Amino acid sequence: MKLQIHSVKKHQHLCLTLLALVTQACLLPAQADDMASVTRTETAAADKNNAVTQAEDGFGNQAGKESIGIYSDSNVRGFSPGKAGNLRIEGMYFDKRAYLGHLLLDGSKVRIGTTVTGYPFPAPTGIVDYQLRKAGDQAEYSYSVELENSMRGAGDRALDVNALLPLTAADARVKMGLSVAASAYKELTPQHEASYYRSAAIVGRIRSADQGDTAFELLPFYSHDQVPYETPHSYWLLPDGKLPPAASYHFANKSAMKADWMRGHGHSRTLGLIYQQQLPGQWLFKGSLIRSAADYPRSETHVIEQLSGNRWQNSYYSEKNVTKQADSVELRLSKTLQHEDSRQQFHLVWRGRRSEQRYGGEAYADLGTVEFRQQYAELTLPTTAPDFSYSERSLDRVRQSNLGLAYEYQNALATLNLGLMKSYYDKQTWTGTAQERSFVRMQDQPLLSYWNLSLALGAGYSLYGGQTQGLEESGVAPVSASNRFAALPAIHTSQKDAGLRWKWQQGERSLNAVLGYFEVSKPHYGFNSQQLYAQTGQVQHRGLEGSIAGNLTPHLNLVMAAVYLDARVTQPLSNTASVRPVASVPLEVRSYLEYSPPQLPNSSADLGLQYSGPQTSSESSGSRLDKKILVQLGLRHQLDWGNAKLQLRFQVSNLFNRDTWEVDSDNTFIPGRPRSWRLIMTLTH
Repeated sequence: MKLQIHSVKKHQHLCLTLLALVTQACLLPAQADDMASVTRTETAAADKNNAVTQAEDGFGNQAGKESIGIYSDSNVRGFSPGKAGNLRIEGMYFDKRAYLGHLLLDGSKVRIGTTVTGYPFPAPTGIVDYQLRKAGDQAEYSYSVELENSMRGAGDRALDVNALLPLTAADARVKMGLSVAASAYKELTPQHEASYYRSAAIVGRIRSADQGDTAFELLPFYSHDQVPYETPHSYWLLPDGKLPPAASYHFANKSAMKADWMRGHGHSRTLGLIYQQQLPGQWLFKGSLIRSAADYPRSETHVIEQLSGNRWQNSYYSEKNVTKQADSVELRLSKTLQHEDSRQQFHLVWRGRRSEQRYGGEAYADLGTVEFRQQYAELTLPTTAPDFSYSERSLDRVRQSNLGLAYEYQNALATLNLGLMKSYYDKQTWTGTAQERSFVRMQDQPLLSYWNLSLALGAGYSLYGGQTQGLEESGVAPVSASNRFAALPAIHTSQKDAGLRWKWQQGERSLNAVLGYFEVSKPHYGFNSQQLYAQTGQVQHRGLEGSIAGNLTPHLNLVMAAVYLDARVTQPLSNTASVRPVASVPLEVRSYLEYSPPQLPNSSADLGLQYSGPQTSSESSGSRLDKKILVQLGLRHQLDWGNAKLQLRFQVSNLFNRDTWEVDSDNTFIPGRPRSWRLIMTLTH
């Protein structure tokens, strides 16, 4: 068994608060035209690592190490955008199989609804677009130290070094630059599980100074992330989806730091090339080739399973020689027809993907039973490795080719995007031992379409709507199934969404508000009566999502978002009523305020509020966790230090030290973090 690592009046009041804010914003006088852009308060304390001041909306924004919003690169509308093929680097498609760290990137943005305009062939859920860290015309060096402590003792430690280097003169016809970064990071969880990471990244940039008909840009990049030492995290497995006892939240796993046999290790890398060339006659060519790969000679999982009452089974799972690799290619040729009052664009797009994954070399060790009778229990594990017997590995190979034609039309009143793509999908899987090897091949050739339309209503208001289809992988059957590691076919997905958007600007104040509806449907895989892992029904996520972001005053920034999610799994073959999928949350609210006093232009204070409704922990029993409310406070101050600038960033998360749990998978939990303090000191010159 291998567990996959992941992420009633009060909530009614929060919903009403969000609606009140949106309504209040909509009642403000609109004195800017429909195309007015949302500006942000710019102070010395607001920099490119400030996720609040950089955010266009509250759906998902990452700037440096800071991230905010209701969505992320692992969860949009309750699904994974990575599995849906919706990840982009600089707007270009890629299949992510490895860690993509902050050294390579300036940040990322989640694009949903009307903000996916300009991205040909978005699949259901939403686009996550990563921006590379690129050198400009000015040299910049930065050094960052991060220190974290929590109520349970010492926490994470990190050291970053970054350099942005122009390699040519400012007036050169062809400009070249280089971004170089390195990092050392130590993770120490409140359960005393220690891990170490080393990372390095380089991004080249070659571009023309002339931005005319022959403008071009070339972006080669490479990142390498090493895991020399990784202690397994502990997972709590209960039969009915109920939370572990309160005492278990404070247990310590100190012996894991001393047992060499428990230390997993591996490395991952991401490398690629992105090129764009402007051609005469308003033609534009874009191309990308990106490889994402990970190699883990050993990875470990520790599971504590409830047997009865206060008796728990202490189990350990080890997996060796897991490798994942994907090569992604996109070639795009675009033609623009510019008219006096409108613009048309045609896109011819080809995407190719080749991936390979080896997995399943697993072993299990019984470490006996354990009891937790004290509030702060300590877990003792063997100092020598058990006698592991690893199973045979399986091999997956996927080849996918997509050819599509897309069209865009835009004028002052409307924006229309539509496209049609033919996909060729071929998956081959080898399982079993060398003596009894089985082979399965699955193919699919769907024709996928999408469209989205935005209509300007005047006074900053616009309506949007759209529909899209997708094809995504469903993986393999889990080890607990009777058909363990069986290859599962690719699934067809669909999405509908519609909503209202509003932009307003008056002087230094600006707001951007969105309120929309979405509906995403996919086949659902689960266990049937024979313990086979197969399609058992359909999963549908319907909901409302809203966001408001901007400057309430020249010194006060607001970013707020909420999503109400009605997630259901229908299982007609089992003759049962629809159930809520595991880890689904009916209501999520995120709110962020940042204030920069006019008397202290180099300082700012920020407040973050997080509300999460009852999270489903068991699909079979319908158990749900309690709702949670977390508060985060932060300070930012920048001062001159000779010719350099020193920025101090201080944050307190989980201010009231609430004991929280996260659902990892069905009936399985990981503890949240207690109150934690984080200080980041960054010197830039």
